[in-house]
Amino acid sequence: MVAAPRQHSARGGRVQYLRQARPAFVSPARSPREIVDGTRLKIEELREAVPRASCARPESNQGYRDGVLRVGRNGSAAFRRLRQAGALGALVALVAAVAAGAWPGPPTGAAPKLDQPGPPPAWVESTTFSRWLAFSSYCWKTSCVDMLPPATRPDLPVFRPRRDQLLRFHLRFLPTQAKLTVLNGGMSKQYRLRPARVLTWRAAKGGILTLAVHASSGSASYVIRLVLR
Repeated sequence: MVAAPRQHSARGGRVQYLRQARPAFVSPARSPREIVDGTRLKIEELREAVPRASCARPESNQGYRDGVLRVGRNGSAAFRRLRQAGALGALVALVAAVAAGAWPGPPTGAAPKLDQPGPPPAWVESTTFSRWLAFSSYCWKTSCVDMLPPATRPDLPVFRPRRDQLLRFHLRFLPTQAKLTVLNGGMSKQYRLRPARVLTWRAAKGGILTLAVHASSGSASYVIRLVLR
């Protein structure tokens, strides 16, 4: 309760303080179900839902975490369930990562190597995991190598994103052209990408994925087996 401005009463001219109730908490525009499914958290949903739940995204991660906790304290049933389950701390840590635009980064394993001079290795990542791409045919500086067709190679790494999930392909050089080809069941589909050190594409089709790029040092291609979940 908060005190309103003083007003005179009709009885004996005595001064009284009229009291008025605080406005009720207005729930976020989006349902808590879009943020939390029981106590299972989904990064992709939090990336979009949490800024709306906190009404505004502050400049700092600390302010962002405070905004999420403020929503929880003010009565979100989903956040109350998380507190009871002891999972709110994990949620705050996850939200901090989402607020920073966190991606998993380079794979932890060793990068693939070539037996002769060639282009640098490349890797792909989703919002949850990353993989090195395998080398394919290239003509780089003074070396040209023609490798086996990707469909006949048993050594291809496997990457398992969700359908339509955003993927990022990381290169160690700036390409002038970039093209992505997905081969599945004898049918192939090509996608032209905007040249950049970090190429983006949504996983619209599964199969053997070939990333072909051109740069000032020559041309290179990388492959991986894409299995959509």
